[in-house]
Order: sequence, then structure tokens, then C-alpha cells
Amino acid sequence: AGAWRHRPSLAPEAPVTVQETLAGALYKLAEDSREGGGAALLVPHLEELDHTLRRLMDCGSGTSPSPGRFPASEVLCLVVAAAPPEAGPTLLRVLENALAEDDNGALPMVAACVTWIGDNEGLEPEMVAACVERVRRTLERPSAAAAREEACVVLSSLAANGVPLGLDDGLVAALGADMASPEDTLAVCACGAAGDLWRSADPDLVARSAPMLDGLARCLARRPLSLECLVAACGAVGDVALGSEESRPPPLNELLTAVWAGAEHVLESTEDAPDDESRGAVADAVIEVITALAHGASTGLAELLQGHRRQLVGFASRLVPALNQEGRERLANMLGDLCQNGTPDMARALLEEDGVRAAVRA
Repeated sequence: AGAWRHRPSLAPEAPVTVQETLAGALYKLAEDSREGGGAALLVPHLEELDHTLRRLMDCGSGTSPSPGRFPASEVLCLVVAAAPPEAGPTLLRVLENALAEDDNGALPMVAACVTWIGDNEGLEPEMVAACVERVRRTLERPSAAAAREEACVVLSSLAANGVPLGLDDGLVAALGADMASPEDTLAVCACGAAGDLWRSADPDLVARSAPMLDGLARCLARRPLSLECLVAACGAVGDVALGSEESRPPPLNELLTAVWAGAEHVLESTEDAPDDESRGAVADAVIEVITALAHGASTGLAELLQGHRRQLVGFASRLVPALNQEGRERLANMLGDLCQNGTPDMARALLEEDGVRAAVRA
């Protein structure tokens, strides 16, 4: 049950129920990915595990999840990832059975199987279409937040396969609305799915992604805005930059302005108890955005960043000292990317800050 304590959706005072304890034990088993470990032991019992998790996690349609709900898809993905290469036919049958159900509780199994089959054998177009239709039925109906989260996980799994999904306008609009949801976990899952879709650079989707861009801007404009939502939204902004087309440049200037405002809000809201972990997470999120811009928006990048020079240098001086070793490495890579993509002046301006120089030396 200790695995639950780091989740932002679980209030510190929430009681740990028997269901959460059992689900936590299953998660710990699934985390053991060694050969012959817990995940491998659970593979033969996949469908039984699926139905057990549904009862424990209450992620079916029509009921609100408990505050400490641990996404069943995370457990199932860990177990399915441990499936041997010869498990393909079995997982395909499991996926077909899960798609045939009209119960949102089947979505975690769909996500887990889509990931494994896509990585190991490739999904047939008919199966992709069936998965998209299942997601559409969930997102376009007034489904519970837990079910919508799992549908977003399925979308992320599908997008990672790099095949055109043929999403209709209704589904794109529903995803955009969930990105701005007041439910933190749903907004995080929706931003993650949208980011994966943008990164797939499907020209048809990019052309019709206005509702997702609107949802992303509204997510960043939420007040209060949690650190988790800021990090997810920044990741999506980076994906927008990486997946954009020259012919349809996204509103990166407006999104970058929203990133500064959102980051400032998160920092102010933790001012009473400032800790390096939170400040480091904000810095990491900003670094991810700037790195993606350096890779994806090379034309006009210098002009774009010049307009945000004051904010970027200011954030660097305040936040860089809180970075851990991995964060400092990402910072150094970002500076290199800026130099390689025609904006060495910005890299030099950042290196004039004592904290940035110290971090790069470290």
C-alpha cells in the first residue's frame, strides 16, 4: 500500500482500505519484472487478474472511483510487458474479448494489450479502428473520470504505434475538453494522450487539432494549477513543437506565455514550503519545452525566444540551483541544442547567470 502514498490524487488523511491494500500488493508483484518474478507469474492469470482489479479499483462505468484508486492499466501494462514472445495469439484473443465488452472496466486491458501487440507484432488496421471506436464511445459519452483516464491511456498506446488513427472531430473535441478538466489525474492523462498524438505527426490530425490546442491553453490557465498538471501540459507543449508542420505553425508564442504564467503560479502556491524537488520539477518542465522548441521550431526560433528572453533568464536564475544531476544534464543538452539551432545568443545569455554556469560545470 506504500506505493499509493506518492500519488497526488490521494489525500494524506484518506484511509487505506482493504481494496487499496490488495491492489497495492498486486502492483508490487507486477513491478517485479525479473525473469520468473511477480509479473511473469501473473501472466497466465491475466484475465482473472483483470476482473480482480476491476472489483478492487472500481473503474467500471457509472461509479466514482475512490480517492486512492491506482490505475488498473499500470498494473496490467507491467504484467503484459512481461509476456513472452509466443503470447501474441493469447493477447490478441484477450484484446478482442475486451473490445467486445461495453464496460469501461475493460479499457485497462485494452491499453495493456495494444502496447504489447504494437511493440511486438504490429496492429492490424481493423484492430486499430476497433480500439479507436471503443475510445470514442467512452469519451463522447458522459463517462466517469476514471473511465475517461483509461480511454486516454488507450489513445496514448495507439499513438505510439505510429499509424493514422482517423480520429473524428467529436473525439478530438472530447479530448480537448478533458485536457482542461478540473480533475487533475484526468487532465494529466488527456494532456499525455494529446502529446503522443501530436508527436505522431499525423497530418490529418494536426490539421484538426484546434480543440486540443484550446484544451492545452485552458489547462495551463487553470487556477489553482497543480505541479502535476503543469508538468503534463509542458510535455504536451513540447510535443506540439515537435509534431508541428511548417504549413500550419501552432500558436507557440501564446503557449509559451501560458507556460510562464502557469509555472509562476505553481511556484507562488508552494512559496510557504519551498522545496528543491518542486522547484526542480518546474525547471525540468521548462527545460523540456525549450528543448522541444529548439528541435521542432528551428524556423523562427530565434525571434520566438527573443520575445521571452527576460522570462527564460529569470526562471533559469531562480530554478536551476534546484536541479538534480539528471536535470543539470538536460540543461546542458538544452544549451547545446539552442546553439546548434541558430540561437547561441540565448545560450550565452543563460550562461551569464552564475547558477546556470555552476550547474553546467557540475
